[in-house]
Amino acid sequence: MPSQLFFAPALWLLRRMGMRAKFALLGLCGLLALGAVLWSGYWVAGRDLQALLAGGVMLVFLYGTGALYVDLAQGLRRLLQVTTQATQGDLTSRAQCAGRDELAALGSQLDSMVLSLSAMVADVRSNAALVAQAGHHLTLDQHALSARTEQQAASVAQTVVSVEQVSATGQNN
Repeated sequence: MPSQLFFAPALWLLRRMGMRAKFALLGLCGLLALGAVLWSGYWVAGRDLQALLAGGVMLVFLYGTGALYVDLAQGLRRLLQVTTQATQGDLTSRAQCAGRDELAALGSQLDSMVLSLSAMVADVRSNAALVAQAGHHLTLDQHALSARTEQQAASVAQTVVSVEQVSATGQNN
């Protein structure tokens, strides 16, 4: 990324600051730019030098603004990418946002949430396997019980026939 290389020094600084400090620094740069333009008329003789000073300070302000944009855009893009992957079922991606600002904290919380979701999915899969296994055992036990019941019913029926035969033989005698 060419923008990341160009803004590398400013990104290094911005990633070590919180969001408030970033905007305060940008505001301070803007005030310094405005002050330099206003005060340059009193301290610097010559319009060319005054315009050069004002242009230089404005370039520093624009550089800081661009670096802040790149920093925020990269963090938000990474968070959006991880969120999209998680909603599509990929619970292996991590945000890993660099820095100490609110976006980095949000990325850390997103990583924790994805890990928790992954653990819950693993738990559900494990419990589903246990339920399936228990259901299989219950089916086997039910078939065995049914077979024993049929066998006992056949034995009872045979006993009834035998008793009827003995009873008929006893009545004939």
